[in-house]
Amino acid sequence: MTSPQFQKLYAQLKSQPDQAAQSIEALRASHAARSEGEVLPPDVRLTPVDAGGVPAEWSDMPGSDPARVLLFFHGGAYFRGSIATVREVTARIARAAGARALSVGYRLAPEHPFPAEIEDAESAYRWLLAQGVSPRNVAVAGASAG
Repeated sequence: MTSPQFQKLYAQLKSQPDQAAQSIEALRASHAARSEGEVLPPDVRLTPVDAGGVPAEWSDMPGSDPARVLLFFHGGAYFRGSIATVREVTARIARAAGARALSVGYRLAPEHPFPAEIEDAESAYRWLLAQGVSPRNVAVAGASAG
């Protein structure tokens, strides 16, 4: 027996138009719309940064150990998704880990073909290390393609 959450998600996915017939812009907008109703806890502080030439965003909250970092990469099959679409989940994971999070906005295909996203991930990681964060204190996570 499937959970009610799975049934709701399945119905939502089944009701969507065929993705192959949609433009990249429509697919990106649809993906972004799924996170619009999410509410970030009021004690989460967001700080945009340039992480070695890559847009990124710190999520800090009370109790976060500044020496521990969750390096998070959004999903979206490398052609959609953004820092904004994973803010809530990133903050929740970081809070549970007692860490702060750095969410990375890597370049998207097809405008930026492979290996652009890999290069951006590496640049953000190297930038993090250059900030004095020990590799031993970095947990890498992501959603889907991230």
